[in-house]
Amino acid sequence: MKTILCFFLVSFCAVAQEFQPKSNPFNFEAITLPIYYFPFYDSLQVIEIDYYTQSLAQGAMNDAMYPRGGSSYHDAMMMNRMNGYLVRNLKGEIIANYGVLNVSQLHLSAPDSCQKITHKQRLNSIKNQGYYSHQKTIKDFYGNGYFVSRIFVPKQRTEMPERGVQLFGILDTLGKIAIPMNHLIIDYADGEYLVVRYSSMFYERNLVPNIKESKREDKNEYKRYAIYDSLFQLTLLGSEIPLRRISANRYATESQSFVSFMDHFGNPIKTNQYKQISDTRINNLLIYTISKNDTLYQGLLSRQLEEVTPAIYSSIIPFEHGFKVQDAQKRNGLLNLEGKLIVPFDLEALTINYRRDNFIVFTQYVEVPNGKMQCSGLIDSTGKVLLPAVYWEIGTFYNKITTVRKDNKWGLINRSGELLCPLVYDGIGQLHRNFIEVTSNGKLGLLDPSGKVILEPNCTYLVWYDSLIHYVTENNGFFIFDYKSGATYEHNF
Repeated sequence: MKTILCFFLVSFCAVAQEFQPKSNPFNFEAITLPIYYFPFYDSLQVIEIDYYTQSLAQGAMNDAMYPRGGSSYHDAMMMNRMNGYLVRNLKGEIIANYGVLNVSQLHLSAPDSCQKITHKQRLNSIKNQGYYSHQKTIKDFYGNGYFVSRIFVPKQRTEMPERGVQLFGILDTLGKIAIPMNHLIIDYADGEYLVVRYSSMFYERNLVPNIKESKREDKNEYKRYAIYDSLFQLTLLGSEIPLRRISANRYATESQSFVSFMDHFGNPIKTNQYKQISDTRINNLLIYTISKNDTLYQGLLSRQLEEVTPAIYSSIIPFEHGFKVQDAQKRNGLLNLEGKLIVPFDLEALTINYRRDNFIVFTQYVEVPNGKMQCSGLIDSTGKVLLPAVYWEIGTFYNKITTVRKDNKWGLINRSGELLCPLVYDGIGQLHRNFIEVTSNGKLGLLDPSGKVILEPNCTYLVWYDSLIHYVTENNGFFIFDYKSGATYEHNF
């Protein structure tokens, strides 16, 4: 009977499954797709389809937090689809489509009933918090327009659309292409667009008729680099020399070991001849290189093209808190974030290490009985030498103190470099506890956080809880010391 019943249930489930409608895992209507309607301008309306938020709802954030296949958070978030845009007229007819799929399934509101938002409201709104870590708002990257793209397939690759090139452009609030979709890169900052054209497409056969090959190079619209202003007007028509944005209305051109500067119209704004410039990403400074007597020297330059330091260094290496530099004699020094020399070359430092506690440890060779030894010294963030290079080791500061070691003996110093206790201990314990445990000749002692001696190092056993200290002396005396009251109790248990 049980066998017959089980057979009946299995058969019923199979039949039910046979007649169950199959669900499409890629159903477009399964997730609410945010749609933003903008007011009509010149009888045209821009509609933005927010694919970013849709990607977030489909699990893009989960894929980013737990990336698969060895990808990173940034790679996972960049896989989100770009927003698409539609342009329609007063009759509701779609007259332009930029990256929107399944338009018939969007169920757009009628032109006279849709909820409208202004362009300013759109720029000030932040959607998709997952993508927020990479671009705060669309305005930060694309200005007053909307980023659109297309896939361009060269004629020699028409049978291989997967080998196409993705080109970018800008759509304005009127639904018109303000910057054509012919660019590999569109870099927006300070109200200006620095673009890199995909110039190869202009030189295909029959694409630009009636222009001889010898004259095409003179046509600015076919040159790779160009600049648009905030109103999408070309200020620099074209340049074959690579352009680099320095600051607002300041650009650099580099060619054949020569750097010059210009504004967004192409007018020169600085005559100094530099061999090279590089971005430090530290305090908005640049590293520039010049040549003197066939030798290269480097200095620091502001974004306003003012020389912060002269070109007297053989090398400049930026880091989080400043710049490591070397002079012509390869001596080491250190500049702060403003370009001021805080570790001079005369110090003859072998190494310079700017630590996370904002102190600088440098090393020098010091004479010892058996020859020379590399020892450490300490400098504060202003460049003041706190300790000469005579110590074997200088620990990282915890609150106001740290450890120093010399001749295999340990001591404590404060942030001014003053010794809080002499270097007489064989070892010093952790600094973050209520008391600091020290050892000498195999015996234990105790210091308070200021370095004051609480118990001389003559204990064979030492433990404490809060302010109560239990210790055993070398002659087997058992004591409990109350640090708060100062009272000591002897016991025999």
